[in-house]
Amino acid sequence: MASRASLPSPRDIDRQHPGNSHRRHCVPEPEPEPEPEPEPEPEMEPETETRTEAREDEVLVRMRVALPDSPGSLGRLAWTLGVIGADILQVSVLETGSGRAIDELSLRLGSLTVDQLTERVETIPGVRVLAVWRPRAMVATAAVAVFGQLAADPGRAVATLVDAVPDLFGADWAALVGTGPTPTPVLTSVRAPASPALGAITPGRPRGTSLADGTTAASAPLTADTVLVVARIAGPAFHRTEIDRLDQVSRAAAAVLAGIGAAPPAGDAARRPTDDAVSPPVDAGRSAVDGAGRRAG
Repeated sequence: MASRASLPSPRDIDRQHPGNSHRRHCVPEPEPEPEPEPEPEPEMEPETETRTEAREDEVLVRMRVALPDSPGSLGRLAWTLGVIGADILQVSVLETGSGRAIDELSLRLGSLTVDQLTERVETIPGVRVLAVWRPRAMVATAAVAVFGQLAADPGRAVATLVDAVPDLFGADWAALVGTGPTPTPVLTSVRAPASPALGAITPGRPRGTSLADGTTAASAPLTADTVLVVARIAGPAFHRTEIDRLDQVSRAAAAVLAGIGAAPPAGDAARRPTDDAVSPPVDAGRSAVDGAGRRAG
């Protein structure tokens, strides 16, 4: 019986064909996947700075309106203002009851005129514009911030109070007035006239009044012999809610002044040389009054 031909072993094959060993024992590595091309970075729009102060060409006003005291009335007013391009900065409710409400709004008008604003708002059924004016500060200062400044600097506390009051009430100027036989300004704020035409000032109780030159004013006792007076040159008469608030501010300020040992100045004093000084703008929740008040001579 013929012997079966022996088959070459794998080792013999490797000796004869060395390359086979590599092909048989080494698994080829997978080819690396091509790296994706980086996506082009999107073009960034130039950053715009958020404005907190109005441009010179912007019209910033306060508007006092009477409207129905019913659900949705303020919403309809806000919707109309948005449609005509007026931005609402702040809303204050002055009065409610008997089916009517009186609200006060701080607005940025954009390209609107005051006449256009009034005309469009009064197209809303039941809404009547009572007044539109441009106050010194658009957003009311928080009274608590003012009291904090009084306590922080007792030496200038009374002057700080007098300078801050106009911004608390959307007014133009303020004065601390002595309650003698003839009312005499003891300390005045910036923008106050050199010789305010005070007329008759009632020392005993808070009240609204008109000064001798027709300026609208409100007053409230600060101490036993001084009255705090705040005035609007072109705005509406002070609402009774504002007068009550002035009285509250005056009482609280008097308590702070007594607590820190600060007393209103008495007698004549030289007028501050910076008569034309201008207070910085006021932000909500922050008193912008950093300068001293002006003593009246």
